[in-house]
Amino acid sequence: MFFLYSAYARSYQWILRVLARFVSYPEHRLLEGEGSSLRLVGELSSRGYVRPLFVLSDSVHRSGADAPLLDGLKEKGIEPTLYVLPSGEPGFDTANACYLEMKRANCDAIVAIGGGSAMDVAKSAGVIFAYKGKDIASFRGLLKVHRKLPFMAFVPTTAGTGSEITPVAVLSLPHGEGKVAIMSPRLTPSLAVLDPVYLKSLPERPAVYGILDALTHALESFLNRPKDSQVARDAIAATRTILEKGRLFAQNRNDLSLNLEMLKASYLAGRAFARGYVGYSHALSHAIGGRYHLPHGYLNAVLLPYVLRAYGSKAYPALARLEEAIGGSNDLSMAKKAEAFIARVNSLERDLHIDQKLPLPSFGEEAASSLAHEAAKEANPLYHVPKILSEEELALILKSAVTSV
Repeated sequence: MFFLYSAYARSYQWILRVLARFVSYPEHRLLEGEGSSLRLVGELSSRGYVRPLFVLSDSVHRSGADAPLLDGLKEKGIEPTLYVLPSGEPGFDTANACYLEMKRANCDAIVAIGGGSAMDVAKSAGVIFAYKGKDIASFRGLLKVHRKLPFMAFVPTTAGTGSEITPVAVLSLPHGEGKVAIMSPRLTPSLAVLDPVYLKSLPERPAVYGILDALTHALESFLNRPKDSQVARDAIAATRTILEKGRLFAQNRNDLSLNLEMLKASYLAGRAFARGYVGYSHALSHAIGGRYHLPHGYLNAVLLPYVLRAYGSKAYPALARLEEAIGGSNDLSMAKKAEAFIARVNSLERDLHIDQKLPLPSFGEEAASSLAHEAAKEANPLYHVPKILSEEELALILKSAVTSV
């Protein structure tokens, strides 16, 4: 029976690939470099936006990192409305509260400065605004947003999520029931701003989780089948940067040129998975994160090597190609190259002090089965993974990756 389901999933994915040729993405621009966020003043002013909504991570606003930009806007006569994100994983209520603030102030554009949560909330608020207050829950899933969203400019303060380029918003369900994604080209931000200054105050653990999240984006999009040449180039470039310079970035974020390299790697990884999708690492981490409220990047980091090995020989060609692309030996067999690449990932994670097991409270057979069910519901048949895994196989990954506490 699972053979038949796999055939159905591959047929579904083939239809999606055909339809994707007819999907158009909104215009997207990139600004990068030290102080590039200050260019937002001119960008907003030249477009005639005078009442932008600023969605801000609490840590960014408390640190005052946003002050130079806000002051520059006021000097131009632009009056921003601030929505500071509450603590915790953002859900439907957070997105709706942000929209209500946007509606109250009659805002005409959205700027998000923060990590993935701030950008996900900003996208979701933009969807509700475009649909005049419609319940955000009705847009969960694929291609349900068709209207044009407000102008959105995103300034990431972590090098990880890639949300400044992706057409996806992820929100938590209430009562620890997992996470859901809203996926539509309309969610692609109008402008991404990679300003390395914002990474200087990023704490070490969030910095590590961010780059490992980006690495997971790059690897999963590269492994998925089939991929176009742009996805492959972006994924390889992001992977190379993170594997070569991730350790230095974790140790020091005062080097602005290094910060910019990591921001660009995250951006490229995001651009890769925007077209190439993610895989079971993400599906499992969404299920676990929604229930146990653990950092998304941390979960991806722990789960990634288990998922790569679960793909078995189906992933060998792509993993071997990655090993060759980053300077591995050409004298090894395909299987040995694949194992060498997974060993590189494990080595990086060890050096960054990532545990090889997830400590989850009271984790047993029932938890493994229910989380596997949630992950399979997200991933199958949508994600173009190298090998379609059953709920039973996903549960086995969890049992291997989790230590009950």
